[in-house]
Amino acid sequence: MHSAHTFDIKSTKSQAICNGGSRTIANSDNFPILRGMATYSLRLDRGGIREPHWHPNAAELSYCLSGKALMTIFGHGATHNTFTIEKDEIAFVPQGFLHHIENISEEELHFAVFFSHEKPQDIGISGAFGAYSNEVFGAVFNVDPKVFESLPKFQKDLFVVAGGG
Repeated sequence: MHSAHTFDIKSTKSQAICNGGSRTIANSDNFPILRGMATYSLRLDRGGIREPHWHPNAAELSYCLSGKALMTIFGHGATHNTFTIEKDEIAFVPQGFLHHIENISEEELHFAVFFSHEKPQDIGISGAFGAYSNEVFGAVFNVDPKVFESLPKFQKDLFVVAGGG
């Protein structure tokens, strides 16, 4: 029986498919009753890595449905917390905190990820670094801009990459 209160995320086409994993979004665009929050189905293949990223407008709560992940959350200053999350465990990432997720299990990692905003912004580190020139990096880090010549520059986020696992 169909209801405006239900959504079949498993049958929804993934909006991001990468070598290493995928993301399917349920928000007010495709699930109209969902206001003020959103959810993602995040799947990472064995060795898949969700690149370091942050959400400037939303906190994140992740529930591990299968697999085992290594997560790092970078806090204020030089603080960071690295930990594992396994099936039936949850992890909380405060709004604006840089974090990454890596599948360290032999099977697919599957997270249900919930956000405190219906349109969570997602800024990946690859796209962010690609937006700046070597001269800007040199000024920020007070080094010769040539130091950054070998740094790959991406015009958009990599999102998920396949790891060596």
